[in-house]
Amino acid sequence: MNKIFEFITIDKKELMHVVELEPKLSDKIDFSKPFTVRIMHDHYLCLLHSIISENETNVNIDSIWHKLFFMFNNVNPKVIASASKEQLSANGIANDKISLIKAITYDIVDKKLKLDKLVKEDTEAIKKILLKYKGLSEWVIDILLLCSYMKSDILPFDDPDVKKGLSILYAEQEITKDFISECKNKFGSNSSMFTFCLWKINS
Repeated sequence: MNKIFEFITIDKKELMHVVELEPKLSDKIDFSKPFTVRIMHDHYLCLLHSIISENETNVNIDSIWHKLFFMFNNVNPKVIASASKEQLSANGIANDKISLIKAITYDIVDKKLKLDKLVKEDTEAIKKILLKYKGLSEWVIDILLLCSYMKSDILPFDDPDVKKGLSILYAEQEITKDFISECKNKFGSNSSMFTFCLWKINS
């Protein structure tokens, strides 16, 4: 499992760009300490983990993930494509998520979807391709873009921890989708760093 997730330390200069745009962050985060974020180099596993994670508690996510690796040992597209729906369901994965996982995985195995090549595309092009899969949410794609593709311009509209972080940072502000959109415009190519800061506020 240690090979799947990696914690990386964010360069302080990158963080300071965000603080320049929003000085209030300095009151909520101790930037003198190393600032780490968890990433997943394997794009497929990141996408799979994000689909499993959506609308689940951390306890359920960890349980499903560990059961999956206990059952299959090596989790990759060929293994998941060959797995039966009953096997996946036994790990606690909901039926609608199994259908989505299967549809994406079959296309990866058949080389109709190449996640490694998608990384070269811009954010909007990636979303346009992936949103064709019925049931795949923009939130799941945003997590892939943030934590595996390492795109710089991601601020997930529907992320609960983003909303919590914004509520703490802007206590007098109603956190609407329009407000989050304003934040995304404000931070631009620093949006991903701002997202990491919002997550850190909640940690």
